[in-house]
Amino acid sequence: MSFAQQRFACIDPNRILQESQTARKAQEELRSKFQFYQKQLDEKAKKLEELKKQIESKAISQKMREEKIREYQKLETEAMEFQQKAQKELTELRIKTEDELTKK
Repeated sequence: MSFAQQRFACIDPNRILQESQTARKAQEELRSKFQFYQKQLDEKAKKLEELKKQIESKAISQKMREEKIREYQKLETEAMEFQQKAQKELTELRIKTEDELTKK
């Protein structure tokens, strides 16, 4: 008789994460950070493309070309480091956010 009086509840954590205002806010924060980093990377890629065109131009001297090549290499290294840093930070933020939501 007591068995029949027990009630069971089924919780769908995916639905909670999709519909929760806290989860939406966290997702928006992640999206915002991603867009910020993406914009920065796009700007660096644009600068790299401009430098590449300058390097390939026949109108510049050999000395200027070498200077542009060094500048290109430096910017390329910075862009790769920035991308790795951004990827690491976004991953850490996503994991932290998921952990906090799971605890709540």
